[in-house]
Amino acid sequence: MKISVIIPIYNEESIIIQMQNMLDEIRKECEIIFVDGGSRDHTKEMIRPEYKLLCSEKGRANQMNYGAEHSTGDVLFFLHCDSKLPPNALEEIEEVMKHYRAGFFGISFPDSGILMKCCQVMSNFRARRRKIVFGDQGIFMQRDLFFDVGKFPEIDIMEDYMFSLRMRKLKIPMGMTKNPICTSDRRFSETNLGRLKTMIHMHFLRLA
Repeated sequence: MKISVIIPIYNEESIIIQMQNMLDEIRKECEIIFVDGGSRDHTKEMIRPEYKLLCSEKGRANQMNYGAEHSTGDVLFFLHCDSKLPPNALEEIEEVMKHYRAGFFGISFPDSGILMKCCQVMSNFRARRRKIVFGDQGIFMQRDLFFDVGKFPEIDIMEDYMFSLRMRKLKIPMGMTKNPICTSDRRFSETNLGRLKTMIHMHFLRLA
C-alpha cells in the first residue's frame, strides 16, 4: 500500500521547517507532496529538494485536488501544515484501511485549557458519531474513491465539511485511528472569550 501525503501550503515560512523535520521520519516510506497556493513569503524557497513541490491556484480545495491528481499513491492522505503526526502514523492509516475505504485521525490540541478540551471532545464525537470530519483531522482514503466522489468541492472555505456531507450521503463509512493528530490552535484567539466566539462562528458557518 503506497501512501501519498498531500499538504497544501500558503505563507507558512514560520512553520515549514518544523513540518519538514517531522516528515523526515516517514519520508522514505511514502510519497510527500507540498502544494503551494501562491505564497508571498519564503515558503517555497524553504522546501528542501528531497520533497516534491507543486504550485496551483490558491485555495485549499484547489491545492489538495491538484496534489491528488499529480500523486501516485494507492491511498491519499490530506495533511494540514500545522498538524503534528502521532508516532507510527502510516501504520495507523494502514490498519484502518484494512477495514475501511476511508478514514481520519482523532484530533487533539496543544492547549490543555477547558475550552480547547471541549472543542476536542466535540470534534471527535462529531466525526465518530455524525460522520462529519474536518480537514485538520487528517482525512485519508483510497485513491479511486476520492476521484469517484468528485474530489473536494472547489469553494473558498469549508470544502472539508461539504466533502464529509457528500461521503455521508453516499453512505461511505470512515474509520478512525487509535491515536490523534495534534493540530495547532492558531486559528483561535489567545483569550477564552475570543476562542468561544470562534467556536460559535464556526457553528453558524456549518448551519449556513
